[in-house]
Amino acid sequence: FFFDRFVVRPWARPPMQRVRKFKIEELSKGQLLLAWCVLIGTFALFLFIAGVFAPQEVFQRHCKRWYKGDMDHLDSPVAPIDFMIKRDAILHESPYFTNWNQNFFFTMNIYRRPKFSKSEARIGYEISPFKLHIKELDNATELEDVDWAHAKAYNRRLVCPRDAINITECPPPSEDNRCMAPNAVPGDKKMMCGLCRLTLAHETFISTDKPLYRIAVKVANVETYKWHGLMDTDIYLIETVYKFSSEAFTLFEVYFRYILVFVSVIITMMFWVQNRFYHTWNQWALEQKWTFILLVSVVMFNNPIFFLNIYAEHWIFPLLNTVFVNTFLTVYMLCILLFTDNLYKSHRRLSNTEFYLPKLVLLGSLWLVGIVSFVLTRAKQKDDIAQNDIEDVQVEGFEVLKIMVGIMVTIYFLWLFYLICRVLSQWTHDSFAHISRRIKVLWFAALLMVPTIILGLFVLVLERNETMEAVQFFGFFALYNCWTFFLSYMYWPVNVKAGGAHFAPPKMGPSNNQPHAAAVAAAEADMDAIFDDEEDI
Repeated sequence: FFFDRFVVRPWARPPMQRVRKFKIEELSKGQLLLAWCVLIGTFALFLFIAGVFAPQEVFQRHCKRWYKGDMDHLDSPVAPIDFMIKRDAILHESPYFTNWNQNFFFTMNIYRRPKFSKSEARIGYEISPFKLHIKELDNATELEDVDWAHAKAYNRRLVCPRDAINITECPPPSEDNRCMAPNAVPGDKKMMCGLCRLTLAHETFISTDKPLYRIAVKVANVETYKWHGLMDTDIYLIETVYKFSSEAFTLFEVYFRYILVFVSVIITMMFWVQNRFYHTWNQWALEQKWTFILLVSVVMFNNPIFFLNIYAEHWIFPLLNTVFVNTFLTVYMLCILLFTDNLYKSHRRLSNTEFYLPKLVLLGSLWLVGIVSFVLTRAKQKDDIAQNDIEDVQVEGFEVLKIMVGIMVTIYFLWLFYLICRVLSQWTHDSFAHISRRIKVLWFAALLMVPTIILGLFVLVLERNETMEAVQFFGFFALYNCWTFFLSYMYWPVNVKAGGAHFAPPKMGPSNNQPHAAAVAAAEADMDAIFDDEEDI
């Protein structure tokens, strides 16, 4: 019963045949304009709430600067030249973390000496492999007690482009581990420095059993003396930084997510009940079926178990969060592909296997590769804090997975572009009289959302950029939720007595007085009449 009800019967009808009108086709022009205004107004309201009430500081920074330059009284215990060439170790302790300080990065910024004249152009250089000992120490271990001879070395790539390419203001020495901005020091001359950045460690969730991180770093390259002619005159400042989510931001994120979870669950249930009230699941239009699936995926995207991601302290919950985000991305991409292909009238004669299987294989493979890449990264980082960053982790086959993702995304966009061209070519021949202008406009708006969604999800999945403000981060959630809710309202079913039949399927079987071939021809003529007689609103 379950297999017949929920697996076979949902795809029992050809894509183009639906027996009910959509809400968008029943609205008056004023109501339709009001619906678009509500969409834009709701999105603007979410942005206003995030901009006013959300903490502006997404990430806090806890830095330590190893400085030796023109200001000798600000000399540090370990000068940059001692660290880079003499291979002296440096140690940086983090502040005390709580469960609400999620997703911390431990990075190293190397500032090159400022240019002394506009005509002077520093050369760029690259050190690969740049080997580093990165070791997490417990509270009882001091830096002098570390056995560096048996410590594991990790390969990084130090890329320092020319100052003219990668230039920023030189930071002043930190005070009490506060990351002071250049303009925070009175009389600062705002010298310009070249910047080289390395990610040393990354932790997606922080355990209460380990609220303090003490990470020691030591250069492991043997022939560092070869760098002497360049490093001693080029390196101006070395800065180690703990960058982590602020407690206030994480707390606001919990409230924001669960409000969206509550709203999305209510709308999903209403959409299901309303459709089931008028007709059974196998009579739903293709747009209604997949809009319902999209609503379920946006509930997952909002992550109803996000609270466990903070307090359960287990890797499975970050994995589930990635699965939820990845599912929403692939489901929306699949919906756009199905909706576009469904506009092509000839597909009413395609079997369900021909229509669905190629799309499900492509998007299912893309979904699977995204999950596998995350699992491989977590497997490599399980016992090693030094390899927790996706850009620096050395996983066998990980480069192959990234190439596979690029190939599948390229195939998807080429496929979508082909379908769009085919649909537009039929529009020029006036073969779409059966599709109202409102449906066409809605389809076009849904297409415009594809690059926006992919861009936003890549930002959310890979890393929340340090320069991203709270209103930008919550804007992604507001946009995805509002647009999905708007689609569900546009594809909302209407009363059959009020709206009448829409794309009603003709009787395909032969009658007692009519041969089978003649019955099929008459049925196709009836179908064409149905499409051609549709009102172009």
